[in-house]
Amino acid sequence: DDAYARPAVWDRITRLKAIVSIPVVGNGDVLTWADAERMAFETGCDAVMVGRGAIRNPWIFRQAMERARGAERPFEPGVADVARFAEDLLDAMIADAPHERAVVGPMKFIARHFLSLHAVTESAIPPLLRANSPDDLRALFRGLETSVASPPIPLRS
Repeated sequence: DDAYARPAVWDRITRLKAIVSIPVVGNGDVLTWADAERMAFETGCDAVMVGRGAIRNPWIFRQAMERARGAERPFEPGVADVARFAEDLLDAMIADAPHERAVVGPMKFIARHFLSLHAVTESAIPPLLRANSPDDLRALFRGLETSVASPPIPLRS
């Protein structure tokens, strides 16, 4: 009903956890590993469910697990990691599609989200939106991967 217009109300999770004896899974506005950690701490929930946050940051699960295992700073993908992931995802989508061009629209939508992880990849958004074929997308991702030879850029919250 809210159409994501309002922030999730985590105190409802806390109240529910206090009155039921079954496991409670928290959900809502978990966009980073820090959000997942904060939700678990603040609400006392037994598990955290990630939805839209996984589209923007497919590494959120790895990061949360690394933190749970004691890592002070979990893995942060660099631009090359993001570009390789995008190309691998494109290939996987093509393998399951009835026609290669069928993946262009969905891939542009998905890639727009996880490319926003890094400031340097924001310049890739206009060419991404202009891409008309899987080859256009692949060239864009490969260009990103080879153009950046720097250490990982921290994830933005």
